[in-house]
Amino acid sequence: VYSATDNVTLDRDEQAPPGTETVTIIEVRSGTYSYSVHDWTNKSDSSSTKLANSGAFVTVYYNNTTTIYSVPSGAGNLWKVFNFTVSGGLTKVGTMHFENTIGDIFP
Repeated sequence: VYSATDNVTLDRDEQAPPGTETVTIIEVRSGTYSYSVHDWTNKSDSSSTKLANSGAFVTVYYNNTTTIYSVPSGAGNLWKVFNFTVSGGLTKVGTMHFENTIGDIFP
C-alpha cells in the first residue's frame, strides 16, 4: 500500500502468471519497511496452499547485492517476505499467514 506522498512506487503489477511485480524505493527514510505478497484470489480459503506451491520468489537489488527470497511451504495467502531498516538492512521473515481483510495485511 502506498500513496502519492511516499517515496515508493509499484512500477509493474502483473496479475497473470508469473505475476511479475517491480517496486522502486526512491528515498529510504528511517523506520521499518515490510514487504509481503498477498494471494488475493484465494482470500477466502484459509487452508489454501496455492501461494506456497506457486514457485513465487522476490528478488531485491540493494547496495550492489542481489537477495532472492523463495516462497515458504504451508497454508496461507499472505507471505511476509522481509523487513528492512537503514541500520540493519534486509531481514528475512519468511512466514505464511491467512488474511482476508485488506486493511489488516499491514496493521
